[in-house]
Amino acid sequence: MAKSLTKEEISNFKDAFALLDKNNDGFLNYTEVKEILISTGKEGREDYIKQVIRAVDTDDDGMINFPEFLNMIANHFSSNANEEEPQGTELKQMFGIFDRDNDGYITHTEMKRALDELDGDVPHKEIEGMIQEADTDGDGKLTFDEFAAIMKKKNPKQFEDSS
Repeated sequence: MAKSLTKEEISNFKDAFALLDKNNDGFLNYTEVKEILISTGKEGREDYIKQVIRAVDTDDDGMINFPEFLNMIANHFSSNANEEEPQGTELKQMFGIFDRDNDGYITHTEMKRALDELDGDVPHKEIEGMIQEADTDGDGKLTFDEFAAIMKKKNPKQFEDSS
Protein backbone atom coordinates (compact mmCIF):
# COMPACT_ATOMS: atom_id res chain seq x y z
CA MET A 1 0.00 0.00 0.00
CA ALA A 2 1.33 3.44 -0.87
CA LYS A 3 0.17 5.12 2.34
CA SER A 4 -0.43 3.54 5.71
CA LEU A 5 -4.01 4.02 6.77
CA THR A 6 -5.02 4.28 10.42
CA LYS A 7 -7.45 1.79 11.95
CA GLU A 8 -10.05 4.58 12.05
CA GLU A 9 -9.57 5.36 8.35
CA ILE A 10 -9.83 1.67 7.46
CA SER A 11 -13.03 1.42 9.50
CA ASN A 12 -14.48 4.49 7.74
CA PHE A 13 -13.54 3.09 4.33
CA LYS A 14 -15.06 -0.27 5.25
CA ASP A 15 -18.33 1.54 5.98
CA ALA A 16 -18.08 3.42 2.68
CA PHE A 17 -17.36 0.17 0.82
CA ALA A 18 -20.41 -1.44 2.41
CA LEU A 19 -22.59 1.45 1.22
CA LEU A 20 -21.24 1.17 -2.31
CA ASP A 21 -21.64 -2.62 -2.38
CA LYS A 22 -25.37 -2.53 -3.17
CA ASN A 23 -25.87 -6.31 -3.37
CA ASN A 24 -23.78 -6.97 -0.22
CA ASP A 25 -21.62 -9.63 -1.87
CA GLY A 26 -18.30 -8.15 -0.67
CA PHE A 27 -17.32 -6.89 -4.12
CA LEU A 28 -17.89 -3.83 -6.27
CA ASN A 29 -19.08 -5.23 -9.60
CA TYR A 30 -19.36 -3.52 -12.99
CA THR A 31 -22.82 -2.06 -12.30
CA GLU A 32 -21.82 -0.72 -8.87
CA VAL A 33 -18.62 0.85 -10.24
CA LYS A 34 -20.64 2.41 -13.08
CA GLU A 35 -23.09 3.94 -10.56
CA ILE A 36 -20.20 5.32 -8.50
CA LEU A 37 -18.50 6.87 -11.53
CA ILE A 38 -21.70 8.44 -12.85
CA SER A 39 -22.68 9.78 -9.40
CA THR A 40 -19.28 11.45 -9.08
CA GLY A 41 -19.54 13.07 -12.50
CA LYS A 42 -17.20 10.68 -14.29
CA GLU A 43 -17.81 8.92 -17.57
CA GLY A 44 -20.22 6.02 -17.75
CA ARG A 45 -18.83 4.52 -20.96
CA GLU A 46 -18.25 0.76 -20.86
CA ASP A 47 -14.58 0.97 -21.87
CA TYR A 48 -13.85 3.58 -19.19
CA ILE A 49 -15.60 1.55 -16.48
CA LYS A 50 -13.66 -1.58 -17.45
CA GLN A 51 -10.42 0.44 -17.45
CA VAL A 52 -11.11 1.67 -13.91
CA ILE A 53 -11.84 -1.87 -12.70
CA ARG A 54 -8.74 -3.30 -14.42
CA ALA A 55 -6.54 -0.63 -12.81
CA VAL A 56 -7.65 -1.69 -9.32
CA ASP A 57 -8.50 -5.39 -9.76
CA THR A 58 -5.23 -7.09 -8.81
CA ASP A 59 -6.66 -10.63 -8.73
CA ASP A 60 -8.26 -10.29 -12.20
CA ASP A 61 -11.72 -11.48 -11.15
CA GLY A 62 -13.46 -8.50 -12.78
CA MET A 63 -14.58 -7.03 -9.45
CA ILE A 64 -13.09 -4.86 -6.71
CA ASN A 65 -12.81 -6.46 -3.27
CA PHE A 66 -12.21 -4.50 -0.06
CA PRO A 67 -8.39 -4.88 0.00
CA GLU A 68 -8.24 -3.67 -3.62
CA PHE A 69 -10.53 -0.78 -2.72
CA LEU A 70 -8.28 0.12 0.25
CA ASN A 71 -5.20 -0.01 -1.94
CA MET A 72 -6.88 2.30 -4.45
CA ILE A 73 -7.74 4.76 -1.66
CA ALA A 74 -4.23 4.65 -0.20
CA ASN A 75 -2.71 5.22 -3.64
CA HIS A 76 -5.12 8.10 -4.25
CA PHE A 77 -4.03 9.79 -1.02
CA SER A 78 -0.40 9.11 -1.81
CA SER A 79 -0.69 10.55 -5.34
CA ASN A 80 -2.31 13.66 -3.89
CA ALA A 81 0.45 14.09 -1.29
CA ASN A 82 2.44 16.34 -3.60
CA GLU A 83 -0.51 18.57 -4.46
CA GLU A 84 -0.74 21.92 -2.74
CA GLU A 85 -4.15 21.24 -1.14
CA PRO A 86 -5.08 17.56 -1.51
CA GLN A 87 -7.85 17.77 1.06
CA GLY A 88 -9.37 20.75 -0.71
CA THR A 89 -9.43 18.85 -3.99
CA GLU A 90 -10.98 15.79 -2.37
CA LEU A 91 -13.53 17.92 -0.55
CA LYS A 92 -14.45 19.69 -3.79
CA GLN A 93 -15.03 16.33 -5.46
CA MET A 94 -17.20 15.23 -2.55
CA PHE A 95 -19.09 18.54 -2.62
CA GLY A 96 -19.74 18.00 -6.33
CA ILE A 97 -21.46 14.68 -5.61
CA PHE A 98 -24.08 16.55 -3.60
CA ASP A 99 -24.27 19.83 -5.57
CA ARG A 100 -26.15 18.30 -8.51
CA ASP A 101 -27.02 21.56 -10.26
CA ASN A 102 -23.51 23.01 -9.78
CA ASP A 103 -24.83 26.25 -8.29
CA GLY A 104 -22.34 26.22 -5.39
CA TYR A 105 -24.87 25.12 -2.77
CA ILE A 106 -26.13 21.83 -1.38
CA THR A 107 -29.87 21.98 -0.79
CA HIS A 108 -31.98 19.59 1.26
CA THR A 109 -33.29 18.02 -1.98
CA GLU A 110 -29.79 17.52 -3.41
CA MET A 111 -28.50 15.99 -0.19
CA LYS A 112 -31.52 13.68 0.06
CA ARG A 113 -31.08 12.49 -3.52
CA ALA A 114 -27.33 11.85 -3.18
CA LEU A 115 -27.66 10.08 0.17
CA ASP A 116 -30.56 7.97 -1.05
CA GLU A 117 -28.41 6.81 -3.97
CA LEU A 118 -25.50 5.96 -1.68
CA ASP A 119 -27.29 4.70 1.43
CA GLY A 120 -30.89 3.92 0.60
CA ASP A 121 -33.73 5.89 2.15
CA VAL A 122 -32.41 8.55 4.55
CA PRO A 123 -35.16 10.24 6.60
CA HIS A 124 -35.84 13.93 5.94
CA LYS A 125 -35.33 14.76 9.63
CA GLU A 126 -31.84 13.26 9.57
CA ILE A 127 -30.92 15.29 6.48
CA GLU A 128 -32.39 18.44 8.04
CA GLY A 129 -30.26 17.83 11.13
CA MET A 130 -27.11 17.45 9.01
CA ILE A 131 -27.81 20.69 7.19
CA GLN A 132 -28.64 22.60 10.37
CA GLU A 133 -25.42 21.45 12.02
CA ALA A 134 -23.28 22.69 9.14
CA ASP A 135 -25.31 25.72 7.98
CA THR A 136 -23.51 28.56 9.79
CA ASP A 137 -25.30 31.39 7.96
CA GLY A 138 -28.77 29.89 8.47
CA ASP A 139 -29.90 30.08 4.83
CA GLY A 140 -30.97 26.42 4.73
CA LYS A 141 -28.31 25.31 2.27
CA LEU A 142 -24.60 24.53 2.45
CA THR A 143 -21.81 26.41 0.75
CA PHE A 144 -18.54 24.67 0.01
CA ASP A 145 -16.93 26.33 3.04
CA GLU A 146 -19.71 25.11 5.35
CA PHE A 147 -19.48 21.61 3.86
CA ALA A 148 -15.68 21.56 4.18
CA ALA A 149 -15.81 22.80 7.80
CA ILE A 150 -18.24 20.07 8.90
CA MET A 151 -16.31 17.36 7.04
CA LYS A 152 -13.07 18.47 8.69
CA LYS A 153 -14.82 18.53 12.08
CA LYS A 154 -16.31 15.03 11.63
CA ASN A 155 -13.17 13.52 10.01
CA PRO A 156 -10.21 15.49 11.41
CA LYS A 157 -7.53 12.93 10.52
CA GLN A 158 -8.70 12.54 6.95
CA PHE A 159 -8.94 16.27 6.30
CA GLU A 160 -6.09 17.70 8.36
CA ASP A 161 -5.16 21.23 7.33
CA SER A 162 -1.83 21.42 5.62
CA SER A 163 -1.49 25.13 6.43
